[in-house]
Amino acid sequence: MVSEIEMALLEQFAFGEIGEQDFIESYPVNLLNNKNYLINLIEVMIKNKDADNLSLLLDVIASLSLYKDYDIQSVYRKLIKVNWHQMHEELVDSLDKSAVNEDYFIYVLNSLYDYHKDGVEDFMVPIWSKCLWSLYKIKTRKSIDMIKQYVNSEYEYLRETSKKNLSKLNE
Repeated sequence: MVSEIEMALLEQFAFGEIGEQDFIESYPVNLLNNKNYLINLIEVMIKNKDADNLSLLLDVIASLSLYKDYDIQSVYRKLIKVNWHQMHEELVDSLDKSAVNEDYFIYVLNSLYDYHKDGVEDFMVPIWSKCLWSLYKIKTRKSIDMIKQYVNSEYEYLRETSKKNLSKLNE
């Protein structure tokens, strides 16, 4: 598991208290020689359903130039389809707004996560709205058709968002 020293360094880097070079030099594992160490931690945290530390680790990996070639988007896509964490809004924000992720935005639009069942209007509607904006940016036939489905949503905010998206597409 992750030591207290590692967690402290991850937090310091994530909060901008130390730079990348200091982080890499101070980390108790030589990340330059063992680049997969942090990648393997992702899988450990997923297996242990350690959402809080996983979110921090994903932010750090996404920010480190050492991992610029790592496909973090694949981790986001994997996590968006599971319900044991509360990172869905963060994942929607982090997913590239591209056709390869279109089905993941649609998946979220069709999902109601357990932790938001009692607050759909306050919690899920904003996430769904972000998905509509993401689909607007993708601009495929499929994404446009999905936006059209929300013109008559029971939620006013989604109706207005979808109408705004469609009017911008017609400009």
